[in-house]
Amino acid sequence: MTVDKLDGATLSQPLVTTYTYDLDDRLVSTAMPNGTVETRGYDVLNHLTSIVTTLGASGPVLAGFTYTLDKNGLRRSMTEASGRTVAYTYDADGRLVKEAITHDPSATDRTFGYAYDLAGNRSSLTDTGDGTGASDLRSYYDTDNRLMEVYGISKGGGYTATYSYDGNGDTKTETVTTDNGTGNTTTSQTTYAWDLEGRLISANVPDANGTTHHTDYLYDDDGNRVTATTDGQRTTYLNDPNQAYDQVLEEYAPGGALVASYVRGLDLLFQDRNGTRSFYVKDGLGSTRKLTDATGVVTDTTKYDAYGITLAHTGTTVNAYQFAGEQRDAATGLDYLRARYYDASAGRFTSRDSYDGEVADPVTQNHYSYAGGNPVDFVDASGHEFTLSGITVSIGVQTTIRSVGTGAVLGAIGGATYGGIDAALGGDDWQQAALRGAVSGFILGAAGGALGSQWGLLTHAAHYTIKTALFGFNVISTGAGIIESLFNGELDQAGFRLFAGLGGFGLIRRIPTCFPAGTKVLTVANGSHGHHPGFDVQYKNIEDVVVGDTVLCAEETHVDRSALGRVAKVYRRQAKSLLVIRVGGIDKLQQTLTPTPEHPFWVDGKGWLAARSLMEGDRLRTSGDSLCTVMSIRHQDLESDIIVYNLEVADNHCYYVADREGVDGILVHNADYGTLLKGMKSALSSGKPHYNENADSLDDALNAVKNFLGSDAIEAPPGVPDSAGNPGVYVDPAFGTKKWFRIEPPDGGSNMFHIKFQDYTGGKRGRGGINGHITFPEADYWRYVELLTKPG
Repeated sequence: MTVDKLDGATLSQPLVTTYTYDLDDRLVSTAMPNGTVETRGYDVLNHLTSIVTTLGASGPVLAGFTYTLDKNGLRRSMTEASGRTVAYTYDADGRLVKEAITHDPSATDRTFGYAYDLAGNRSSLTDTGDGTGASDLRSYYDTDNRLMEVYGISKGGGYTATYSYDGNGDTKTETVTTDNGTGNTTTSQTTYAWDLEGRLISANVPDANGTTHHTDYLYDDDGNRVTATTDGQRTTYLNDPNQAYDQVLEEYAPGGALVASYVRGLDLLFQDRNGTRSFYVKDGLGSTRKLTDATGVVTDTTKYDAYGITLAHTGTTVNAYQFAGEQRDAATGLDYLRARYYDASAGRFTSRDSYDGEVADPVTQNHYSYAGGNPVDFVDASGHEFTLSGITVSIGVQTTIRSVGTGAVLGAIGGATYGGIDAALGGDDWQQAALRGAVSGFILGAAGGALGSQWGLLTHAAHYTIKTALFGFNVISTGAGIIESLFNGELDQAGFRLFAGLGGFGLIRRIPTCFPAGTKVLTVANGSHGHHPGFDVQYKNIEDVVVGDTVLCAEETHVDRSALGRVAKVYRRQAKSLLVIRVGGIDKLQQTLTPTPEHPFWVDGKGWLAARSLMEGDRLRTSGDSLCTVMSIRHQDLESDIIVYNLEVADNHCYYVADREGVDGILVHNADYGTLLKGMKSALSSGKPHYNENADSLDDALNAVKNFLGSDAIEAPPGVPDSAGNPGVYVDPAFGTKKWFRIEPPDGGSNMFHIKFQDYTGGKRGRGGINGHITFPEADYWRYVELLTKPG
């Protein structure tokens, strides 16, 4: 599916919103029907750095937000047109620990402090206050990360809140006791009821006068809220399920009277409520900061803290869309984020995420936290599985997120807009993959003009530009695969991979390289020695394999030699699609394996290849010291996510799988670069600064070199000689680094390609570091790196 960017949104009435893009296809201005114009600015890496709304293209500024960012792309400050400034501080895990508000012309300076426990729960909140009193609150959690009690001082008075939960981990009661400092206490209780699918179906909420109001909620079969009935007064929502996330189009009162309608282009543009039209003015997070009328006059203003608490508001317009551009439920004060409700005052969700999380990604193990503890740079529009739906907004794609449903996936490479994410690429549905594609498009846009019109040929200069950008984002293990996708013209996949590689942002859901339950792993009794055949091979379901089990494997540097390996880790992840690979051969029983698309197999003559890169006729290594042939490959979408499994095998990092007992296993890999890295460190400590080694794959070699040299190392342009014309050395001081590496073709007739690396610390070869090269197979070079047509 191919789509074009959205150039304008029109109604049956002559109201037109016009979008303007720059040469890199970044949204730079939005002209609204009421005469207001939003203008966006970006840095060289396409992070959003400013968003300014004016009355007319050059008229007075109605709202403005300018951002400074650190080297990881996290926002360090926001300065508003009014002079109000917010400075942000993060801990080593990228979680917000301090928010300092200064120079607000209508409020006193104010500082919020946040702390977190080891599980990522917010353990304390301090607030210097707005003049009505400071706050110092401590939060306590049980072993399931459920918030049990908040205790301390709130606005100068005593404050205690206790919570209870149902059997599914959903909040059942919230009991709040306050003390105004004179010994007078007030206690109130809010109660919630949930269905078996974790959806809020009713709430009893007391108001400031102590009167309790009852609200019932109904949902459609897809889990989208369709009615909210408070004290007998029903509001019915007409939803648009074709957006990336379900969006409300209209609201109706009892009897069918239209109360409000919402008009969207790339984002929410304006609402018509009871005959009054209000236009939205948003900041870089997507939060509604102002409303303007039909002539561009500001009618309402709102300020929030980082977690979404409303700090100040002026105006009387009824508006549900507030923090991060999402609906704030009028009855409960919670933000409705589709799968769950978010409590801004607690900075967490009120119910447990149904997503179990991943061992490899600790942020997913906390089922209540919001945006991974960083609400400045991330949002969670789905309320489910943060690592998939949470998305960085500092890269400037908040508008794009809301446009995916219309196919307007912006952020092209070389000025071309792309869309139509292939669900097969990463085991996710197209909407989730599109979010990744949108992010990566903006990043890769920094290499604008690099791609040729046919997408099949890139110059050395383009290769260097793109790779520099990738390593600048610490994309190591996925970098080679990204370039492969670009080489093949698979832009959506390149986007998916790049997003998956941004581990420094705390966003990633690792691309699953796994097998489903029931896949057989060839194991042997612990303590066995020797080579296969020669000991008793046992077939064990992959879901039953545990740490410490011994598996049959192959030597890492000689895959034709059998070996044994100990299982060091077992991974459980989720996937929504698999490949169905049928293999067979002479005198071999046919079998069918169902890996995730990214799982590596050993292919004779090619090395380690992802399953999705296998072709009919490829020959795979078996445990019987022979080869079997790939007969067919097809993609299979699943009706729902399933659990898939993978192993980390010490030393040799591979193992054999089969579809049933009695057949030869097929060799698969769990990539690991630890052996290479250990060898380089050993060479350095032994006083032998030159290091040569072979690697099974480019990914392993890149990981080892980049990890060893450090984050300040950079890839040298290909083919640049030293001052004497020697091609193997790079010493140009203008390059801006003393640590470099370069991917080179073979020399001397060898079919092995090289990653050469050098540490010039101290200005002299080998001093303070090592130099050398790691070789890898030619197939990897052409498949993953060079991006040039292979000469005949």
